[in-house]
Amino acid sequence: MKKDFMLIEQSRYATMGEMLRNIAHQWRQPLNVLGLLLQDIQEAYAYGELDESYLRTSIQKCFIQIQHMSRTINDFRNFFKPHKEATYFRPIQAIRQALKIISASLDHNEVHLHVQNRTRAHMYGFPNEMSQVLINLLTNACEQFVARDIARRIICIRTYADDAFIYIQVKDNAGGIDETIQKHMFEPYVTTKKDGTGLGLYMSKMIVTKMNGDLFVSSSKKGATFTIRMPRINKGGRGL
Repeated sequence: MKKDFMLIEQSRYATMGEMLRNIAHQWRQPLNVLGLLLQDIQEAYAYGELDESYLRTSIQKCFIQIQHMSRTINDFRNFFKPHKEATYFRPIQAIRQALKIISASLDHNEVHLHVQNRTRAHMYGFPNEMSQVLINLLTNACEQFVARDIARRIICIRTYADDAFIYIQVKDNAGGIDETIQKHMFEPYVTTKKDGTGLGLYMSKMIVTKMNGDLFVSSSKKGATFTIRMPRINKGGRGL
């Protein structure tokens, strides 16, 4: 129990660092826009073009950027709210929540993302924690793209279901995983990153397992595919 607590604490600090980086990416663009708008107001004043109408329009544009930043704060705050009780949710809900957090980071690293949602079936558990798993998988793929200097960077997220299970697949073209590493991917402190903790995939596996699911990986020379498999549950609490 003491070992698990230490791992969770280390993972929490690593996650906080990732979230701060994601916030920075989310805020960089609106901050740049605000800076340009203020510079534009200053230049308009210098050239005698700053009338009431010009000022009103510029202020409205500034407020739009500020509101965007405020929504970002709410997104991150809601993401970190603990769900004390499990709930029914569709996989696309967890995907959308994850993308609210990480989309700016993907854009910054020029990653092309494709989402194929092919099921409306429900799973049962904690949607924010499932989003955290997806963020870990997307972040890992993104870091591999950068480390290997992949030119065209593509991630595909696909959801589908059969009679018993719901699947969420995260597939990339980052060059795959070394066989000697792959068999130990979900063990603590196993990492190929220079500054990695080796806890992201381990904690992701723990989260999915806690919700009675499974997380596994396959790899080829082209890229890696991580698959989350969750029991398919109806809202009456019975498996389908």
